[in-house]
Amino acid sequence: MPSIRIITHCYAEELPQYAVFLRAQLSSLLLYTSNVDVRISVCCTPSDKHTIEVIDWFYGRVKFDSNRIHVMSLTKNGLFRRGFARNEIALSCSEDVVWFADVDMAFGEGCLDSLLRHDWGDEKIIYPRYVNIQETHAQGDEMASAEHGDFIDVKDYKFAMKRYNRAIGGVQIVQGDFAREHGYLNNKPKRIQPRNDERPFPDFKDDVIYRQFCVRQGGCLGIDIENVYRFRHTPVTYK
Repeated sequence: MPSIRIITHCYAEELPQYAVFLRAQLSSLLLYTSNVDVRISVCCTPSDKHTIEVIDWFYGRVKFDSNRIHVMSLTKNGLFRRGFARNEIALSCSEDVVWFADVDMAFGEGCLDSLLRHDWGDEKIIYPRYVNIQETHAQGDEMASAEHGDFIDVKDYKFAMKRYNRAIGGVQIVQGDFAREHGYLNNKPKRIQPRNDERPFPDFKDDVIYRQFCVRQGGCLGIDIENVYRFRHTPVTYK
């Protein structure tokens, strides 16, 4: 069975909305099962009780036990340098494909199956050409503040199709062999070391540098991936 590793970061200690998005993200992997062996690495910090509560709830669920959800526990300095955890996981992964994701994304019906059908050529990084995104930030804020049951289903919310023209940080997808060989900016020591302060995700320059690296190695290609979702939201930690 083909396999995929999804890597996501969640920090909800200051803004609990991110824990809601994580619940929606993990829900999508349960509600929309596929013929893909999916494992997800959730990078977080032990002091973030909102994120830990979501993860603890999902442990032991049908087809989504602790073998499928990997928690990478980090200090805040390590968590807030996304390249640090992405690099560590990429170098040690065993899957066919690695998706460097954001926590405000979900994977709908047929999403991962359609991704794994891609016939790779010379390109080293791919991304979805179209993403379903909430029409307004207010819609995302309303979702994040609402009361939810055990699962959050993307079908319960309104989305509009948006075209992507590059592999931004949450939709960077590479082959497993490439990830194991190069990690995530493994040749850029500054980008894979924990930060020397605790500012939450002050920049995402590593995403840009990694995309440029992949282009130099062989290219970047937008492809059609079914039912990729992204939640909008107003409050953020990185401003």
